[in-house]
Amino acid sequence: MTAILNQQPVSNDKELLSLALYGFASFTSFYVIDNHVKGLALHIERLINDATALFGVAPSTECILANLKSFIAKNKALNSFGARVTIFPADFSLARPGEVSSLNILVTGRSPSKPSEQPLALKPIAAIRTLPQHKTANMTANLMARAEAQRDGFDDALMIDDGIITEGPTWNVFFGQNKQLFTPSLDCGILPGVTRRLLLDCAIHSGLEVIERPIAVTELNSFDYGFVSNAMIGVQAIAKVGERSFDCDALPINALYQQYQALKSDHL
Repeated sequence: MTAILNQQPVSNDKELLSLALYGFASFTSFYVIDNHVKGLALHIERLINDATALFGVAPSTECILANLKSFIAKNKALNSFGARVTIFPADFSLARPGEVSSLNILVTGRSPSKPSEQPLALKPIAAIRTLPQHKTANMTANLMARAEAQRDGFDDALMIDDGIITEGPTWNVFFGQNKQLFTPSLDCGILPGVTRRLLLDCAIHSGLEVIERPIAVTELNSFDYGFVSNAMIGVQAIAKVGERSFDCDALPINALYQQYQALKSDHL
């Protein structure tokens, strides 16, 4: 049967339709600059671990890299771009989702846009990511939280679970007090972000005391500064959460940003 999109026939690709209709997929995103990626090995590790957890099977590192290289070869005009690698079952059956013998690898990209340097105004919103410790294509809860925050005049949402800060819709979060850097621990139900992991190493090397633990919303008044992180934005300062303002020019934020930018990237 022919599928219709906006009253026009579209390619009735069985594999892509299963991804569009069911979203049973895992993915990772990162910037590629001159065929280099920060934390590439960690992104591949995430893809393999998440695919194993969701589908019981996973692609090899070599297969993932081959698909990335094919994408680059077909898009030679791009020096830098945002890449997304999505893993989803081949020959998917809605009736028998546990029977996955092979996987599809979809590589997509978008033109780079300079990350905003404008500090973020965040609205605390009760929301929980689906399968929070895995990066899945089901982002409904995340995007609903972001949409609500933006409708209320904020830049983004700070997701809260029973009074405990977890993360943002597409980023991890950090708060600081002098030389102490706090971030929600993994057992709070957050995504173990690749950039988060890299920044924790940067923080230790810069002499900050890193503390991973649950952070209650009621603790926000005790912090001097805050920032968010992911592979696309790197580090972005927080201007306020609700009505609570933070120091956007705190030295630890700038120091960590510089250290992150200086990290050696892996070659594809």
